[in-house]
Amino acid sequence: MVKILVVDDVPEHRHQLVNAIRESGREVQAAASRAEGEDRIEHEDFDVVVTDLRMEDKRDGLAVLKAARRKDPTTQVIFVSQYGTPELSAEVMRSGAIDFLERNPSAIDFWTMLDCKVKLAIEFRRLLKARPKRRGRTA
Repeated sequence: MVKILVVDDVPEHRHQLVNAIRESGREVQAAASRAEGEDRIEHEDFDVVVTDLRMEDKRDGLAVLKAARRKDPTTQVIFVSQYGTPELSAEVMRSGAIDFLERNPSAIDFWTMLDCKVKLAIEFRRLLKARPKRRGRTA
């Protein structure tokens, strides 16, 4: 079973994300803060983490990303934010996120895009876990 963690400090947003991501074969859990998200990551394994970027602090989502990648580098992290800019998107991608979605873009259906990105993240993690371990370089 695929395990997904949603981290968002706004109850309505958190509830919407959990409901949008939940489907057969997925266990979806929620955390209401950066600290709660980090605690869940420390004690459980997740395939994908969907997190808001701005919670109590403007960059709390980056702390969630770092906790997830520290625990398991194959965990995929998707950022969701109402405050998207190209620079911010580039920053989180450089930090190791698989994607950054702006919550209210005018040109796309956010929920359809989120579903596609979660499926992509699940498949990408599956492929990373399945690849053989490399043991150094050969000449």
